[in-house]
Amino acid sequence: MSDLNDKLLITYGLTNEEIDKLNEVFKNKVSKECIVIKDGMAKFKMKEIILGNEGNEGVEELPKEKVIIFNGLANSSLQNAIKAVRNNLEDKPILAAITPVSINWSFKFLLEHLIEEKKRFSK
Repeated sequence: MSDLNDKLLITYGLTNEEIDKLNEVFKNKVSKECIVIKDGMAKFKMKEIILGNEGNEGVEELPKEKVIIFNGLANSSLQNAIKAVRNNLEDKPILAAITPVSINWSFKFLLEHLIEEKKRFSK
């Protein structure tokens, strides 16, 4: 059972190879291996995902985007984690951190928000 403050990487849209690489790089730096979000988890709140809810609320189409969401990392650890991701993955996934607000959002809502934010910053 996970705790809301556990140091975790939550992933979506990554290949198995990319997930294996992250698990290797972060082996002793996070509480457990990457949490992989599947399409059936789109409606789950982030806190449910962090706590280990892996049920299925029906497959829902999600945007095809690579995302890594960090949970429970202090600022200095977060900066180091971001550098480690950028140094070890060829693709540039969206990187985000769980906040007191986003922990109550569904994954789908958070993903849509992150994609919109990415579009604004790329202009």
